[in-house]
Amino acid sequence: MPLDIGATNATGIHQSLYAPLRQELGLDQDSRSPLPLFNPISGCVEPSTDLLLHLRVDVRGHVPRGRSGRIHEERGEQYVIDELGARWIRTREGSYFDQSAGCHPLAGGRTADLESIQWPGPERWAALDGLRGWAAESAERYAIAIGDPIGGILFGGIRLRGFEQFMIDLIREPAFACGLMDRVTESKTVYWESVFDALGDLVDVAVLEEDLGGQDSLLVSPEMFRKLIKPRYQRLFASLRRARAPTTRILLHSDGAILELIPDLIELGVDALNPIQTSAAGMDPKHLKAAFGNELAFWGAGVDSQTTLRNGTAEDIRREVSESVEALAPGGGFVFSVTQNLQGDIPPRNVEIMLEALSRVGAYT
Repeated sequence: MPLDIGATNATGIHQSLYAPLRQELGLDQDSRSPLPLFNPISGCVEPSTDLLLHLRVDVRGHVPRGRSGRIHEERGEQYVIDELGARWIRTREGSYFDQSAGCHPLAGGRTADLESIQWPGPERWAALDGLRGWAAESAERYAIAIGDPIGGILFGGIRLRGFEQFMIDLIREPAFACGLMDRVTESKTVYWESVFDALGDLVDVAVLEEDLGGQDSLLVSPEMFRKLIKPRYQRLFASLRRARAPTTRILLHSDGAILELIPDLIELGVDALNPIQTSAAGMDPKHLKAAFGNELAFWGAGVDSQTTLRNGTAEDIRREVSESVEALAPGGGFVFSVTQNLQGDIPPRNVEIMLEALSRVGAYT
């Protein structure tokens, strides 16, 4: 069955795991210096061709970046400015970047301040034309996944205002919150139109990202999602349908307990869901396959990165791989991957055990 490691913002390899993993697999160390980062904020690397070939990965991915591809340093502090202008600061342990107080450019803003944001327009994506050669060559053997550097519509509001403040906005000032989300939606629409203008039918998978759920519940109620957020996604998906090739499929990434919203996502036009966070409430693979498997593909769910892959025994990992394949593979519609990026505290041997287990049980018959 198809395998993805390293093709999206949520299926990558952290830079602190990359060299130990190569050593565990018996590969020479990567000669690139510095290592190119697939996502500077998460600290995941752009995997080398020899690693992808060794792992037999079936997807090649890229996330075009404007200003969010650069790491800045000021007074000893490293930071990234994302595509919406939010600031991400390198954490003390240095493994990734995070937001904290003072990082949200509209933390105290109102409607007039929306114009202070340098909303990404088509000129920011002028370099997309340079991807066509890579995509055409890779598409001869692999599926091509293109990600969205702008991020989610709901999460865009959170990044610009801060989590607590934007949750308050949605309740107390929905007009302001919707105005902000409208601008995020417009920016995403421009981005995807630019992608399809440049790459056309070379894009097999368009990867959208959002954060709709936590470990135990949704971030907003189903009613609020349908009233305030879903209409923006309806506009975005209408644009995607006009711009994309008929063969392009839409993959939506959202962590957490999102069971209640899956029918809405299917209605919007989502073709596949990632990461299937099996440790979150209600996200049982067998139930998801039975309830939605005729309408939705599943991308992820192979082994839980938070628990099993980090702390489990070899037998735990083998059992979870087998259970995931048994639950999600019948009839097709399953791309095996982990439930989140491979972080630096995961033993490299556990990744190898996962791949060995997949090689034994992961063939479609």
